[in-house]
Amino acid sequence: MPVGPWSIDRKYKEIGRWHLLECSEGIEGWSMALLTRVMGVSTRQIGLLCSDEHSLTALFQFQWSLAEVHVFLAEVRAALKDRSIHSYSPV
Repeated sequence: MPVGPWSIDRKYKEIGRWHLLECSEGIEGWSMALLTRVMGVSTRQIGLLCSDEHSLTALFQFQWSLAEVHVFLAEVRAALKDRSIHSYSPV
């Protein structure tokens, strides 16, 4: 399912618009508790999961503030709306 109206097919373009709305509206609820309460994991503990440990440092800092989460989610929403990025969700 496309995220955003980037598809050429009219049907998938409409589905993508609705899915983009769902993602844009739902992302705060999906992320807030995770980023403000759960993300107390050290990057050393998850180093085996990713070859580039330094790229995870920003995401795995301790206890994000509410303002930091809002800034991050604004960047995510902007990326979701970028038509040059053809993202999709497998269904």
